[in-house]
Amino acid sequence: SVLRSLALDLDSLRQVKPNIVLTTVTGFGAGGPLSHKHGFDGIGQAMSGAVYLSGMPEQPGLKRRSLVVHLHQGVPAAEHHRLRHHLA
Repeated sequence: SVLRSLALDLDSLRQVKPNIVLTTVTGFGAGGPLSHKHGFDGIGQAMSGAVYLSGMPEQPGLKRRSLVVHLHQGVPAAEHHRLRHHLA
């Protein structure tokens, strides 16, 4: 894999930091009817309704510039795993 060739796979990273938690987030999950689709933060914001909720009645919604979906998926998942398994 690409990560392994760059020494960024879990085994390589654990040699540097044994308690590291590595997450992988896909736009539409690893399985299911949309798993073959590519996803990015703007799509997640649009499909979740976040863009719609950010607008005013007289103007369309706006996509946030920050990576809202990415930050609220992978980071909390990693933190939950770290806390659940008592990793420092």
